[in-house]
Amino acid sequence: MDLDLNPATATVSTTSTASREDLWEVASNPGAVPAFSNELQAVRIEGPIGVGTVFEGDQRRGQTGWTTTSTVTEFEPLSIFSWSVGDVERPVSSWTFEVIDHGDHRELRQSLKLFGAPSGLKIAMEQDPDNAEAILAGRVAELTANMQATVEGLAALAESA
Repeated sequence: MDLDLNPATATVSTTSTASREDLWEVASNPGAVPAFSNELQAVRIEGPIGVGTVFEGDQRRGQTGWTTTSTVTEFEPLSIFSWSVGDVERPVSSWTFEVIDHGDHRELRQSLKLFGAPSGLKIAMEQDPDNAEAILAGRVAELTANMQATVEGLAALAESA
């Protein structure tokens, strides 16, 4: 299974009555995500958010902790915020928040692509190739649940603004 040729993907969304501006404010702030994520614990940002901005994220799964470095790859105010984890040219993963206007409500969508760059997931799959697909499916399911909690939490935060 070559994740560089065929990345694993996941997409979640929620609807919100918050204004587009309020929803964008929380969706485009990586520092807001740890409040709703059971994996991302903290974020450190170097400079204002825009294409090329670098930020670090402290992650934890069970007893294992690690820090990721991410680079903003797309930033269209009120619309799209994307970043790559690791090397921009060969990322471990890429993530996107989108704010989509549907007239009387907005949709907050988050999507993920997992690639084949060196990572804990890749090591686990290589160490147990007979179960690589199940390992990948389990990780995608974990991330999907976390993403859903995150978009719902961010939407509720925006609605309370």
